[in-house]
Amino acid sequence: MSTCISYKLRPCVPVESLPVELLSYIFALTAPSPHTHETTTDPLFDMDLARTPTRLSSVCRHWRRVAWETPTLWTTLSATIGSIHEFIIPQTGKRRTLFDTSHFSAHLKLSRNRPIDILIDARDPHYDFGEPDLDPYCSYTPPFADRHMYAAIRTLLPHMSRWRTLSIMTDTWRPLHTAIQLINPLDAPLLEHLTLMRCNDYISHAPNFEPARYALPLNFHANPNIDISQRQSSLRHLTLRGVPAAWSTLSAPLHLQTLDISSLAAGVRPSLREMHATLSACAQTLCKLRVLNDADVMYIPDSLPPISLPALTHLTIGFRSDVCSGLVQAGLVDTPRLENLTVECETHPGDVGVPDASGILACFGDVDLESLTLKAVYASRTVLREACEGVKHLEMERMSNVDCLLEPGLSLETLTLCECEGADRVTVQKIRQAVGKSVLISLHVVGEAGEAFEGLEDVVVHRTAEYSDEGEIELPSEDEAYCLGGTFNDPVFDAMYMQPSVATR
Repeated sequence: MSTCISYKLRPCVPVESLPVELLSYIFALTAPSPHTHETTTDPLFDMDLARTPTRLSSVCRHWRRVAWETPTLWTTLSATIGSIHEFIIPQTGKRRTLFDTSHFSAHLKLSRNRPIDILIDARDPHYDFGEPDLDPYCSYTPPFADRHMYAAIRTLLPHMSRWRTLSIMTDTWRPLHTAIQLINPLDAPLLEHLTLMRCNDYISHAPNFEPARYALPLNFHANPNIDISQRQSSLRHLTLRGVPAAWSTLSAPLHLQTLDISSLAAGVRPSLREMHATLSACAQTLCKLRVLNDADVMYIPDSLPPISLPALTHLTIGFRSDVCSGLVQAGLVDTPRLENLTVECETHPGDVGVPDASGILACFGDVDLESLTLKAVYASRTVLREACEGVKHLEMERMSNVDCLLEPGLSLETLTLCECEGADRVTVQKIRQAVGKSVLISLHVVGEAGEAFEGLEDVVVHRTAEYSDEGEIELPSEDEAYCLGGTFNDPVFDAMYMQPSVATR
């Protein structure tokens, strides 16, 4: 009795006096939104924010009731390797893993009929780039396997009509292959954002897609008898990194606003004609585009007309060879409103030399750019200087030739230099004198290299710690590296990855 009296006489916390409708509205504001990220490289929502509904429901009984009656609080569904639970079979004592669907089931029920945003992050922080389907000697087993992906997608399929955002990121291909088998983007009428990423760019440098037996392309209309132009689609943002597609199925109008096609092996990249058809289908609405510039210029069909992209403001071009060209360099794309250009070298880390980007940069000599980003790009000083003229915001990353900035006359407002070899203290001081004191200069350096810029006036220095993998890495001696089974004398590795003509020498 005394407990009940003391509870009733307990002073009321001010937040408990809020009307239920107002508290529910406040809860809804804390829900993660997939539309707050401007780039397609980041996850569409914060994984930590995805746990907000559970935290709010754990405060007290009153908050739990209010949270359960706020559907918009539960519209974000996320799955990671933490969703994989291990158990032991009593009869055999063997260990098994399964995907825990309770999180998905609870959110699907509490979100009622609201549009949902889905993130499946199957990446493993300890992934070592091994893949059992590529290497028979590989002992690595992904914690988020294809059977777990199957369970996750099968739980979501009955609610496909509510999908608004779907983002799937994996290290190995099999889990993503399983997802592609089960989904068809155009069967989700509310789907606006679709991101599929195989986060292993090394595979994209192979001549053909690997593993070849699982080379299933994403198909945007599985039934060829259905006219795709008659199907309503809300898809506006599409990212396919390391994921091949049936590119001809993207030739119908989809009204895309952002498109990212990258990190693909040569054998599964869209041809020049297919890329031309895809861009033509979304020419009036496309605002952001990221492509790999590698179509051979000598095979450009004469019948392809130029494409005008009047809404395009952001363009990212990755290149791997200076003897190849794409639609832009071939003069088949007109970008009258282009404001932000990024050109980055995407060659293999083991390749010797850097391809010349002069041909790509020359294509934008007449474009009034707001910002220009160059990543590991090599070009002549004259070409770089011409590309920087008229630009207000310039960023150079891992560049060795920054001499183009030593002459006055640029219209810069901000200048960012990230890990540029040629940007020593003396050179930065000369750049400051050339561009003027009104320009904001930012330097990003790694480790002890930042000590050389201490005390430098009018320059903001950002120091990044050197990468360390649980302490210092002890490198093998030269004798160990060349002995049988060492780094440079591994017959198993050579037999699998070296060409026969090289291995038999």
